[in-house]
Amino acid sequence: MAIEPIPTRNLKLADIPTSEADWFVVATFALTHDGPTPDGADSNPVEVPSISRTPSVDDLRARLYLEQRRWRYRGEPPDPESMDYIRKILDEIRRRVEGAARPGDPRD
Repeated sequence: MAIEPIPTRNLKLADIPTSEADWFVVATFALTHDGPTPDGADSNPVEVPSISRTPSVDDLRARLYLEQRRWRYRGEPPDPESMDYIRKILDEIRRRVEGAARPGDPRD
């Protein structure tokens, strides 16, 4: 199955899995990220609420991509603590994209 990249500027709410989605759906969405990963994100992941600067939607998608790669490399689905982190990322991406759908709200 070929997964087509979705540029962040073209991302729609319908493209983003809900936080209740199973890991396969989330992992597939993570692979649609079309940009580079943020500096240091792979070496020092942090909780979404404690990020010192407000991450862009692209940053959040890059973090999700890195989580997909990490768990793919391990050959198992994420543990419950990691899934909580992943769900927070998804919720924040959905919140941002939903806000961008309203006139005058920035995407990131």
